[in-house]
Amino acid sequence: NSPLTSGDRLKNVKLTAKYGEYFIKCSLVLLAVEFSILGELGLPAIAVAWGASPITLVSSYLIGTRLFKMKTIPALLMATGATWCGASAISAIAAVVNAPNHETVMCIGIVAAGTVIFTFAQPYFALLVGMDHSVAGAWIGGSIDQTGNVIASAAIISDEATEIAGIVKII
Repeated sequence: NSPLTSGDRLKNVKLTAKYGEYFIKCSLVLLAVEFSILGELGLPAIAVAWGASPITLVSSYLIGTRLFKMKTIPALLMATGATWCGASAISAIAAVVNAPNHETVMCIGIVAAGTVIFTFAQPYFALLVGMDHSVAGAWIGGSIDQTGNVIASAAIISDEATEIAGIVKII
């Protein structure tokens, strides 16, 4: 047991995390200065977010359990973290499935390390192959799991990529 888990301290951390996610999403909405772009991207962005997410979650879980022979809980945590919001998603699911702390920490570390790598690899790859900035923004917004990393990654490409990445991320 950690000193953080005793008493009301953990309750305060959970409360802060809950509202922190809300403020991140609000800031992303405010980032989209030109709201008319929501009309342009609406349906394709929703299709990516709502279609790709379940496919990514299920396929990641199956790859983890069948190909890599992972136990159920770590495979579920990794799949969830890779699909949505990294550490936030892993922490939320870990609480629901009563995951052991060591498995939760391990999965957060692995997903966070991958996020850091892709934060820089994806935009430079997009620039290298001459990917259209709006396509690159949508790709980054739909595939990098930490909100701050999405914005930082897309900003390497252009303002247009950043705006689109932010919109895809919040949808």
